[in-house]
Amino acid sequence: MIVTLQSKTTAAPSVPLARLCHWPEGRPFALFLSHDVDQIHDRELFRLLADANHIRRRLTSSEPGSMGLAGLRMARSIFQPKPAQKDFETLLAIEGRHGFRSTFFLLHDKYWARQGGRYSLQCCEIQNIGRMILDAGSELGVHGGYYHFNNSALYHESLEAVGSAFGVRPCGIRNHLLRFSYPETWRAQAAAEFAYDATYGLPGELGPRGGWPFPFQTCDANTGEFLNLIELPMTVMDATLFRHLRLGGEAALEKAWQAVAGVIGVGGLVSLLWHNNYFNEPEYWDWQMVYEELLNRLAPLKPWCATGAEINAWWRAKAAVTIRTSSGADGIIKIEIHSPQAIEDLVLEIHSTNKLQIPSSNAWMESNDHGARIHFQRLLAGEVVNLEIAASR
Repeated sequence: MIVTLQSKTTAAPSVPLARLCHWPEGRPFALFLSHDVDQIHDRELFRLLADANHIRRRLTSSEPGSMGLAGLRMARSIFQPKPAQKDFETLLAIEGRHGFRSTFFLLHDKYWARQGGRYSLQCCEIQNIGRMILDAGSELGVHGGYYHFNNSALYHESLEAVGSAFGVRPCGIRNHLLRFSYPETWRAQAAAEFAYDATYGLPGELGPRGGWPFPFQTCDANTGEFLNLIELPMTVMDATLFRHLRLGGEAALEKAWQAVAGVIGVGGLVSLLWHNNYFNEPEYWDWQMVYEELLNRLAPLKPWCATGAEINAWWRAKAAVTIRTSSGADGIIKIEIHSPQAIEDLVLEIHSTNKLQIPSSNAWMESNDHGARIHFQRLLAGEVVNLEIAASR
């Protein structure tokens, strides 16, 4: 099929003739919603201690918040605790309004230690919650335990425990309290057979750690070895806003949006982490408000919202695609696209206003001011596609 592009614009010399769009369907950016499930029970000793510590910090270090509301929350959790599944129903409903799905990282660690697990993976409440999450099309991952930190055998034990409890094979992990050391964390996670990690962020800072807002393959620079582990860097965590930066209400929302907007501006991966146990909390109303409002602002921008597992799989498949260009004596430019792995919704940008020949059976084209976008609904593993751009007149 020969198609003539209508635009008379030519690409600047620095722009590649052909390049892949970052995300499926050519979406402007990607969105990764995630939740660390540290605890599910409202009436729980360490949750009460957290509120007591908030009151102490309010008195000693002027932490924003209300001692009265924190005290009310402690009383409510003792005398009228929330059902364990309520927060998850709320979360899934908020995300479902926009057609979004998310990833829930389940904590598996030493039970009832100070930084350990607060629930058993076999308890009926978490079993019901897990089924609810999976039925909604969301994902279960592993929340790497504080006491399992950087131990590949214990990481793998957690992977197997979550998989056995819910009949799934987790492929993603995020460490509890964002515990991370380079390169030991990535090496241990890769050795435990995780496919991706979502730990890479700083608790006290917003925005992608190191400024890189895209998924990337991890490596050990000491040895020069690339690891079979993809990193999904974090953009905003709730505790960063409300605990570390001590913001609240509209100030927290606008600060979070500034970090998000920076990633959107470069077409990157917006990664949000919100803990389940701060929903349906009158005393901590702004934690939920900021999350809801961020999603309300993001949805009209039409991001590709996917689970961590889906982002990992698509990003790996796209990274494997190769593009080769060559010029013939007749001035025709040939473009060869090779996809070693099966991939869906791949989009190729062509910066040329000359006539373009594309295979009509497996692609369709839309023109724009700079040339065209070629949409491949699906490429099979090992498939090779050839395009031709006519010689300039």
